[in-house]
Formats: sequence, structure tokens, C-alpha cells
Amino acid sequence: MKLDNTNYLGWSHSVKLSLRSKGKLGYVTGTIKAPEHGSPTYEKWETENSTVMTWLIFSVKPEIRRRFMRKETTKAIWDSISQTFDRVGDSTKVYQLHQKINSMRQGDRSISKYYNAYISLLEEYAHYRDLQLTNPEDEAKVHHILEKECVFTLLGGLNPDYEPIRLQILGRSPFPFLDEVSTLASTAAQSWVIDFGATDYMTGFGDEEDY
Repeated sequence: MKLDNTNYLGWSHSVKLSLRSKGKLGYVTGTIKAPEHGSPTYEKWETENSTVMTWLIFSVKPEIRRRFMRKETTKAIWDSISQTFDRVGDSTKVYQLHQKINSMRQGDRSISKYYNAYISLLEEYAHYRDLQLTNPEDEAKVHHILEKECVFTLLGGLNPDYEPIRLQILGRSPFPFLDEVSTLASTAAQSWVIDFGATDYMTGFGDEEDY
């Protein structure tokens, strides 16, 4: 994945995973700091910093790469990219994602594909909304409320054929967590295949490419 004007969140996550696997994440977080010039470890740091800078620069699309190439450290490049593309708290971005989530519908997708697409949007929304609470008790309460609303939205986007399953899930006690809903709906849909027959989007069959 190469960074463009639309994919900062996915790109940054991918880059951090890659650097963490190589033991080089500290060059972008700033935990691996430059030693003093003349230090026995300075040459090693300079070599590794240049290597990570090269990885970072070439993970950016050519048309936007030039603005970051004059930076002298990996951390400086990373910070500059973040300041340019990370729109945390941007009301327009938050609104756009909120609208996408609330208008999302299953359509001809299987449950697993619909759920994965929904979760991807939800994670992006949570990142840009940047809801931070200082009181742990308040945070737990708000998280519980928001998760329940997310379940409502997810279920509301299921196709009309799922109405009995939707009602079954809503009637469960205790109320299911978001990550349980996909499994519950898929399991219920499988039983429908046995009892009544169903189309592919109800079963998740044909999703081999997802795994």
C-alpha cells in the first residue's frame, strides 16, 4: 500500500506493523534517538535511520513524495506526513464517515463481507472522532452505549430477509457485543439453509477469498 490523499489511516497502520516486525518502529515514534556525533553508535543509527527513511519515502506515491524528501530523520518525515494527512477531530471527515456508516446496507454481500466492511468504516470513524474521556467509569459507560448503537446500525443494514434473525439477536440477554453479532447472524442463517433454503448472501458461502 502506498500513501495517497485518501488512505492515511490504513497506510500508517501497515507501515507501523512492518516497522515493528523489523524492530525499527522506534525510528518513527522517536524512542530510538540519535546519539551524539562521534559516539560509537552514531554510525549505526545513521545507517538504520537512512534505511527506514528510504522505506518510508518509497511507501508514498510519487506525486506527493517530494514534499517530504528533504527531512533529515525518519521521525521528521513521519511527523510531517501525520500533520498533512491525519485529520483527527476534523468535523467534515467525521461527518462523512458517520453518514457512510448510517447509510451502509448489506446488499448482495454475505454477512462476513458486510460485517468486515462495516468494522473497517467504524474503526476509521473512531480514529477521527477521537473520543477521549478521563474518567474510567464514564469511559466504560460511554463505550457500552456506543457499542450498542453500533450493533443497532449493523443490524439495521441487513437485508429484509434477516428480519427474524435481527429480532432474535435484539432479544438476547445479555445484549451481544458487536464482534458476536456477525457469528450469531451467520449461525442463524446457516440454520435457515437447512430448514428453508437461502441465497448465498445469507450464508456466507462463496467467501473463500476472504480467508
